[in-house]
Formats: sequence, C-alpha cells, structure tokens
Amino acid sequence: MKITSITSMTPVRRRLAFSDARHTADRPSPVSRHSANRSLSPPSEPGVVLEGHLRLLLAYDVAEAIDLDALSELLGPKARRAKLYNATFTTQCEFGCAPLLRDLQDSLLSNDGDATFVARYYSLGVVVLQIETAFCTDWSELAEQVGHLDRLPEKGEPHLKNLLAVLIREAGSTIHRPTSSHLHERYLIVSLASARDSCGHAILPEDLKSHHGHQIARLVRNEHRALSQEETAEILENSLAYYKTDLTVITSSAAFVYDRPEEALSESYVLEYAKVQLLEYRHYDALLARVLDDIYRALERQRSPLLARWTLPHEANKYNRIRAEIMQVRERIDSAIKFVGDVFYARVFRAAAESMGMPQYRAALDDKLHTLGELYGFMIDQFNEARTFVLEFAAAILALLGVLFLIRGK
Repeated sequence: MKITSITSMTPVRRRLAFSDARHTADRPSPVSRHSANRSLSPPSEPGVVLEGHLRLLLAYDVAEAIDLDALSELLGPKARRAKLYNATFTTQCEFGCAPLLRDLQDSLLSNDGDATFVARYYSLGVVVLQIETAFCTDWSELAEQVGHLDRLPEKGEPHLKNLLAVLIREAGSTIHRPTSSHLHERYLIVSLASARDSCGHAILPEDLKSHHGHQIARLVRNEHRALSQEETAEILENSLAYYKTDLTVITSSAAFVYDRPEEALSESYVLEYAKVQLLEYRHYDALLARVLDDIYRALERQRSPLLARWTLPHEANKYNRIRAEIMQVRERIDSAIKFVGDVFYARVFRAAAESMGMPQYRAALDDKLHTLGELYGFMIDQFNEARTFVLEFAAAILALLGVLFLIRGK
C-alpha cells in the first residue's frame, strides 16, 4: 500500500476509505484466560449505549506471491480491486499494489447472525478473511459479543479451512510457490461509532477513556474479570488521538477505535496491513532459519574435504540467490506503505508495529540475512582455498615431471 501526497505536504488528518477501482509455530489465540468465568463480570454502567462494528481479521500466508492482475481476470465480477482514497480530496492516496476484494456471503462459511465475510488478496501472498458484525448495546453485552466473535474461528475451523482451500484452488496458477505451513495471524478491532449516556448525550472520547478506561482495557484483552489498575494504565498508555473527538487504543491482539465510521475503517486497514507485514516477516524468518540449518548440515557432511569444497560454489550460489530474493522482498514489504503528509496514520502504524513485536522480527530477519551473507563468503573462501591448493599441487606435479624428463633425457 503506497500512500503519496500530490497536493499538500502539510500534516493533516485524512479521511480514507476503500472504493472500487480497476487497476508474509502460530501465535496463540487472544482468547481470554478467564473466558469461562462469566459470573465474575462486573456490572455494566447503567444507561450507556454503544454502537459500532466488530471486525475480526484472519490473515493467512498462502504463497510467496499472488498475481493480482491475473487473479482479477480469472475471478471476473466476483472480485474487485480496491483503491485507498481521501474522501476530503486534500490529498490523493493509493496502494502501490491494491489488494483484491471479494465478498463471501455465499461461501462455505456458515453465516453467523448478521455477520458479513470478505476476503482480501495481497500481492505478498497473504489472504485476509474479515468477519464483521454490528453492535448496539452496553459494555457487558459488548464484552459477550467480543468473546463470541473471538471464539468463532475455533467453532468454525472446518469451514475456514474449507473456505481457504477453495480460495486457493480457485486462484490456480496466479498463486506462485504456495506454502504448506499456512502461518496465520488474527486481530480484533472494536470500532465504536457512538457512545451515549442515559440522557442520550454523546460521550466524548476523553471522557470515555477517563471514566470507562477499565471497560476498554477489558475489551481489548477479552477479559471478563476486572483488570488491575496497573494493567489498565499500561493498556491505555498506548492510546492515540488526533482530535478531541477520536480515540484509538492499540494492543498486540486487538484495538479499540472510537471515531467516525469512515475514519475507523481507514485505521482498520492500517492495522490490517501491519498484521500482513508481521506475517511476512514471520514467514521469511522461518524460511531463513531452515536455509541456515541446511547450510550447517552441508558444511558438516562427512565427505572428502577436497570434494566437499569443490561443490561449495554451487551450494553457495543457490543460498545467495535465496538471500537476494528475500532482501528484495523485504524492501518491497517495507516500502509497500508510505504516509506522506499524514502524521496520525503513520503513528497508528508505528504503534501497531511496536505492539505486535514487528521490530524484533525485523531485527531477527536482518541478523539471519547477515549470517547468510557471511556463510556465503566463507563457502566461497573455502572453494578458493581448495582451488588454489589444486592448482599449486598440479604445478608441483608438472614441475616434478619436468625434472624427471630432464634427468631421463640426460
């Protein structure tokens, strides 16, 4: 996703939305540790009415890459390209490679109440399944709905596996180098459009945070027991706001967004791409770990040292090509989303990346790439030493033969 400004470099808060346009050992589920303790739930504040949407994002790494242009032609009207644009037209924003959207109401996944299902294909080889449901309720019931939606993937696991298999099968040859592990990430977004007290007055985000912060913390942790003040304070410390009318609380497994629907939707896409990027880092980190294991085993084989060194260039070049490909993909991942002239969404992305542990995965990936580069140099040096030894040995043999012929001739 590439976001560029063409009219103004002034840092402004923009309203972004998706519109139709033609043109990366899984983590444990963020299910509550106390989800079974329903009776311990504190009473909800009387009269508070909350309205908005819940979005559960399930991201699966299915391939090294997906050819979205070919997939769009293959699926035809069943799928559409998405373009990120600014609804206020102060700047124009677009993806470097827009994901492909597809509605899944008629899929194998059973419809759960008023839930809607959407699939998004990313060129990085990731498929995101989004389950969305609306709510208009109080804090206690909202916590119940969050817990129910969070448990839905476990309850519908066979349906999800069948759905993913169907999507991959229908994509056919547009999927390049499919993966068998299917690493996945999940993320829950509580998108609150309005909050009103018993008198029908709107509750401002800053008042919601100060008076209902413990409820927000419980939602993003999916806990049904009251959290400690220290835990609540730590969660709310990661909150962001641009205006007095918005609030965003980000954790590693969930986010609470109180904003206008179009703004909240835009933040959802930013958070989704952070998960996609994290998934790609996890995929290539695991791939490099396997490559390094193969190299170590190759260097430890019990063979003739001379023969072993003579085959090193072929193996070294193979691993160096993998290293070059991963470095290229890493640059593409890093540059796929840019925020020019937009401070807030850049802050949202950085906060999400920090909470999800993306810097640690990026550092681990860089370390493995550096190690792979050093091993490549070591393997080439070993071959050069073997070649020098062979050449020197051949020169010595030729010199000895020359001396023998000279003596015999005399």
